[in-house]
Amino acid sequence: MILSLTPRTVQAGEPDEPLRIVVTGEEESRYVEPTVTTGTRTDTPLRDIPQSIQVIPQEVIEDQQVIRLGDALRNVSGMVRGAQAFSGERFTIRGFDNAAILRDGFRQGFDANITFPELSNLETVEVLKGPASILFGSLEPGGVINLISKQPLSEPLYRYGLRVGNRELSEPSLDISGPLDEDGRWLYRLNALYRNEDSFRDFDTDIERYFVAPTVSWQIGDRTDLTLRLEYTDDEQAADGGLVAIGKVFTQADRYALLSQIAPTVVFDIDSDTEWQTLTRLCAEVLGKQAEAEKLAIDYEAKLQKLKTQFSTDPKQIKISLAYFFLERIVTLGKDTFSGSILEAVGLSRPPSQAQGRSAQISPELLSDMDGDVLFVFRPKSDLDFAADIRAALDQIKTAPLWSQLKVVQAKQVYEIDTYWLGGGYIAANLVLDDLSKYVVQATLWD
Repeated sequence: MILSLTPRTVQAGEPDEPLRIVVTGEEESRYVEPTVTTGTRTDTPLRDIPQSIQVIPQEVIEDQQVIRLGDALRNVSGMVRGAQAFSGERFTIRGFDNAAILRDGFRQGFDANITFPELSNLETVEVLKGPASILFGSLEPGGVINLISKQPLSEPLYRYGLRVGNRELSEPSLDISGPLDEDGRWLYRLNALYRNEDSFRDFDTDIERYFVAPTVSWQIGDRTDLTLRLEYTDDEQAADGGLVAIGKVFTQADRYALLSQIAPTVVFDIDSDTEWQTLTRLCAEVLGKQAEAEKLAIDYEAKLQKLKTQFSTDPKQIKISLAYFFLERIVTLGKDTFSGSILEAVGLSRPPSQAQGRSAQISPELLSDMDGDVLFVFRPKSDLDFAADIRAALDQIKTAPLWSQLKVVQAKQVYEIDTYWLGGGYIAANLVLDDLSKYVVQATLWD
């Protein structure tokens, strides 16, 4: 809008004339979306939301003739396409990999990037940047991508299209919508297309897609709507993960030479959980701390042999259980972990669910699976957010009825430990042995 004033000279005695104001308006851009749902889950003016949200409207998708989500998201700043994956498109927002892709504000599973989304059924693509993405669950703090679906219309719509392009692209499509009854309480919308094209690489398999998306909406009341949406996608395309680089092969020795110019470097191909002693000695050798590492190793062996002797006189096998808690799941540590390898070296047994493998996740309903003679639970002392979450989850699980039914709880053999049980070399290992001596040997579990 343009506001202009026209000044003029007025002589004394002349009658006053009204001030003339000229207002010139311009049509609003087709590329402006005044309201969004991402961040608030309501239709809120974008200017009123205190988060960074960028919207790609349907007009941009149509004008650019975009058929892939990655091409549409090139319009978003601070965002790049991630590593090519066979199962779906991946994106990086503000440096954080694997940004989650939502559909109408809902996650499509633990790994949301499991398909190549079809754009013909989308109204807009909204990108919420920054740590506000946590509003939608446990997601990367870089941001989140929200795909907004087309809604059924109260006015009849009949649109048929045919898109052709290079690499023998052909794509007939339809988009129809309207009411199903006279009073307009039942609405429908149907999007469908068929796409066939060649890859820019010389594959034997063409890219072929069948897509159908029916939607039905029922206006139950003035403030209540029920929408049922179905999408069917049948994709056939080559598993294209990229091509090998042609030229010099960058070997492990090359990496070691370059990294060693920056700082002391250890390049290893060992299991840092079960082969932690070898890794500790390698690091000590690079840093020139062999004497300190050898002293810690001697202390570890002495404590280990003492505990093995003490437990060899035990008339029964003590089962040691290890777990830490989140609000919706429990993580148990198996035999092939740092602390699991130490328990095995001492000669202690584990519950059946922890006798093999690394870590495992169980639901709170299966709390009895981690029962044993002694239970070590993690209560990190760190001020980081994840540590506070684990402490809160532990306090919450202790109020559950299933917790009080555990034999180890009734025997009062539950002990809280810190994160050094997760790994860290000989220093952490010695602390683990100290805890075993303090809590297990002195617990007088046997008479």
